[in-house]
Amino acid sequence: MKALEELSRKVAEIVRTVSGAKDVYPEQISGAPYIDIKINRTAAARYGIDEKGINDAIEKGVGETNLSVTIEGRRRFPIRVRYAPEFRGSPQAMGQIPIMSPAGAPIPLSQLTEITEVQGPTMISSENGLLRGTVLLNVRGRDVGSFVDEAKNAIARQAQLPAGYYIEWSGEYENQQRARSRLLIVVPIVLVIIFGLLYITYHSALEAAHVLLAVPFALTGGIYLLWLLQYNFSVAVWVGFIALFGTAVQTAVVMVIYLEEAVARKRHEVGPLTRASLMEAVTEGALLRLRPKVMTVSTVVASLLPIMWSTSAGAEVMKPLATPVLGGMVSSLLHVLIVTPVIFFWLREREMKKEQVAIGAESDGLNP
Repeated sequence: MKALEELSRKVAEIVRTVSGAKDVYPEQISGAPYIDIKINRTAAARYGIDEKGINDAIEKGVGETNLSVTIEGRRRFPIRVRYAPEFRGSPQAMGQIPIMSPAGAPIPLSQLTEITEVQGPTMISSENGLLRGTVLLNVRGRDVGSFVDEAKNAIARQAQLPAGYYIEWSGEYENQQRARSRLLIVVPIVLVIIFGLLYITYHSALEAAHVLLAVPFALTGGIYLLWLLQYNFSVAVWVGFIALFGTAVQTAVVMVIYLEEAVARKRHEVGPLTRASLMEAVTEGALLRLRPKVMTVSTVVASLLPIMWSTSAGAEVMKPLATPVLGGMVSSLLHVLIVTPVIFFWLREREMKKEQVAIGAESDGLNP
């Protein structure tokens, strides 16, 4: 226990030098007063008293002896007996506790034992069957992940752990690492599912990738706003990004639907499309979607701004969660209104050229 306490204090001193460490406190392991009673077997044998008799006298006099149980209604209370405080409150008083010898003579406990005051642990903490010492601290002004990485390197350089000792980081960092490992599985699965649904809808991997391109554009807006507000990455931030991905893809799908309908109307009006008529149809579809998209983003922003201004309980969690959504919706607005129509025009122009080449090849085959 002493080695564990010394190691905890040394680790605390090292961690204090790392930027961002606040309120560093190594748990006090020792310092509680104890009375240590060691039986002198030679003296006990001289009086013909065995160890069990001495232990029973100490247990019953200093500890407690349950005589019976009293019942009051539905409640039960044990009846316990032990010496009064003045007969057990100090080593000198305990030394006067009489131990009856086989001859019937009372022998003071001090003649049969060595009674000393010692310092011991206030509480023995263990985990997985191993003794544990704790260093408590808070991290301010930086993210927990980078702080722990720097602290690990500092401890590895300056502290030599004895054989059998190791250090584990718990608390918020442990929860963050657990959530990170789950998100590394969940986020790719979410993106694959979104891509699969888009492929089923459009029957084209190129079209699905086109719509899914809204995700990185939304991601950039969220990251820039996080950087501007100086928020660190956390579980709440990643939850906000997941919510943002779904909203960004949804708005891109709606825009593509509007563009498809505009192209279909133009084809119905003028027949086979030219590059100019395709450009006109895409422009009409994008303009038709302009007002609904701006209204959607304005509604989301208006609903999230009160969270960003909040100072009530829970705001420290809700603000990092709302920040990616707020910034991503603004950047996805630019993507959906400008980039999506342009890419849609390129794809349709590519298809139109392929159709023209196919028609030309068929006409050449019919006219030898």
